[in-house]
Amino acid sequence: MGLQSIRALQRRVHAISLLTLAGLALLTSPTFAQQNLNSVSVTKGECKLELAGADFGCKGIVTYSNFKNGRELFNFPANEIATVGIAGPTLEIRDGTATLTIDHIYLNQNLVKADGQCSIQLPTGGSDRTSIECKSVLQDGRKLLVQFLSEVEWKALFGSLRRPGDVSSAADDECVDLVKFYGFLTRAQSQCGYKFSDTSLRQKAKQCESHTTQERLEEINREGLSTFDRNEKERGHAKVCADALTDFPDALRR
Repeated sequence: MGLQSIRALQRRVHAISLLTLAGLALLTSPTFAQQNLNSVSVTKGECKLELAGADFGCKGIVTYSNFKNGRELFNFPANEIATVGIAGPTLEIRDGTATLTIDHIYLNQNLVKADGQCSIQLPTGGSDRTSIECKSVLQDGRKLLVQFLSEVEWKALFGSLRRPGDVSSAADDECVDLVKFYGFLTRAQSQCGYKFSDTSLRQKAKQCESHTTQERLEEINREGLSTFDRNEKERGHAKVCADALTDFPDALRR
């Protein structure tokens, strides 16, 4: 098997693994919750999962699902059970630590009422370090313990990339507008011979990389580029270039 064939196989295996993880995240959510799903992200690390004192063989993977109604769900695939899901209302964040009050546990697709808490040390700055510890007592008296530690970056499986404790969807929308605007200005710079007068705009657009996937960023950027192209076609090159300089003097200069 040639090198290209090996790389192609690796990509296929990786894609199948991601689809499987996304499926597990959805399987532990009722139909109405699936419709309410906002995003699913995943990371890998070292994991320990015990239920009633028995080691369930955590596979070292966690998926984090965020719902439009504010609820949160962590899924931990295991050897002795397909997945254990830990659910609760919106994360409470303070000083780099997020707390999830547990109200339900999913054992495969079986929903069990529970009480407990997850403590999540959030990724900060350029670090990808995530630490999760969940302790819960199920309605039938069994105790659940999950400990997870990762140094690996989170990846988006569904929707925009959102890690535990990341900004709200409102900030995501702001990033969409910012990246699209930056795409428009980039086209104006190249087509009209302008220069950026505010270099911080590029830095702000780059910060949005933590909110979504690279593919989505490129798609949004292309929307900004096409906005300039469409205006140039409709209004003429000279007019759109003149208007861009007039409308955005803080961003563009000759």
